[in-house]
Amino acid sequence: MRLALKSLGAAMVLAVTLSGCETKITRISAVCRPGDQPTEPVRWFYTSKVDPSVIKRIPRTIDITLHYTGAEPRAVPPITTYFYRQDGATLRVASSAKATMPAQSAFTYHVDTGGYDAALARTGRGPAEELAFFVAVDGSHFAGLLSPPTCGRWPDGHLDLDTAAQVPNLKDRHPLNLGAGDYLEVSPLPTAVLRMEGKEVSTYAFFTAPIALTENKNETGVPDDVTTQTAEVGVTAATPTYMITGAPTPPIGGAPSADFRATSEASPAGPSGEKPGGNP
Repeated sequence: MRLALKSLGAAMVLAVTLSGCETKITRISAVCRPGDQPTEPVRWFYTSKVDPSVIKRIPRTIDITLHYTGAEPRAVPPITTYFYRQDGATLRVASSAKATMPAQSAFTYHVDTGGYDAALARTGRGPAEELAFFVAVDGSHFAGLLSPPTCGRWPDGHLDLDTAAQVPNLKDRHPLNLGAGDYLEVSPLPTAVLRMEGKEVSTYAFFTAPIALTENKNETGVPDDVTTQTAEVGVTAATPTYMITGAPTPPIGGAPSADFRATSEASPAGPSGEKPGGNP
């Protein structure tokens, strides 16, 4: 982490748009799949040593596709995904990517809970293992529901989404300090900090209090860059982190599988020149 946040701190700036007045994203689609079946190599970073089997306890991943209708190329906008239960805890996943969307194209983010499902399920009200989620992108807001046993209602894994008038507001809430021992009281897993896949970077922030809802669409209160997001949860350049890597492998018995490895200590530093953007 020491070199990681220094590198990311220099690199993580808001993505530069390629046109002065780009067309906003107003439509997204989402598909749910098992969290331990990555489609590309993935790296997860935690604040304590982990065994690769921990990834088997990430039950759900959402592939969130942004549909762009503009006539000119533009930078991929950041998104923020909230997972929560009614009157319970909230997980905020802030994702960004240094990539360009051609005209009339799409871009897919891969968003997972980093293993926070158990902590979320212990709080709030609703059917067991059911999680509501909310996606904010370019000023548009979409709400959906993850439900057991197959993640969603439909065999193909697609999730029904509704546009939302009220948005989650955690502006005056403070996420759990990920370096604190009391994290073990809400989750049996190590503390997830960061996820990297290709050009994507996502940070995790776990809030023990429920989200507030507001009609003001500027109240999401997400820090602008990865370094600030990790500092918000108590992780700095001096904090050691430990990495798990996952890569897709050929299907076994018709189902995709994955290969996972852990390192004893690592830093979430992206390749030189990698500059994911900020978040809404």
